[in-house]
Amino acid sequence: MADTLFAPPSLEPEFKQALERFSTSIKTLTNDAASLSKAVNPLESFMQIGQQTLDFYTGLDWLKVYTSAAKPGYFFEFLESLAEIQQEASSRLSNQQQILLSTLVKDGQTIAASTSSSGSPEQLLAKCINSSLDAFEDIKTNISNQAQTLGSIQSALLALYQQSLTELSTSPPQEPKRLGSDQPEVVTPTYD
Repeated sequence: MADTLFAPPSLEPEFKQALERFSTSIKTLTNDAASLSKAVNPLESFMQIGQQTLDFYTGLDWLKVYTSAAKPGYFFEFLESLAEIQQEASSRLSNQQQILLSTLVKDGQTIAASTSSSGSPEQLLAKCINSSLDAFEDIKTNISNQAQTLGSIQSALLALYQQSLTELSTSPPQEPKRLGSDQPEVVTPTYD
């Protein structure tokens, strides 16, 4: 009698598998977070980025940058490239947001349906846990894709910025225009 009183309760196999999956997901999430925190040392990252930025800025010929910046076509080309990057970024992020929204709706419906099906309380709980974990994985995948997209946008903007400054620093300086030099010379008629 004492053995049956203190024996662990028997769980339905479906519920036991759902709990094991939940436990595995939590361990994986914890390990991923620990690995990420070990891999990303903010101080090292900031120092490395700071040194790369300093090296880049030090390597520029700032006199040429300032004198070349007066090119009329330069700003048009830069703004055109910037607009292309922003348009692509907006399109990609909008698509990914739509995918996330449809995923949330689908997963929400699945979770709601899992609670209204028939079965024992453990089976219902197992279905709910599995549906919730499926939703978590879907959301995690979507957010990861969005983070990668944001990273690629940031890289594209940084590359455009550096390319623009590099082009300005390596192009030959333009002669400064005199006021009115673009106007045709006015010839005054002479009367003999």
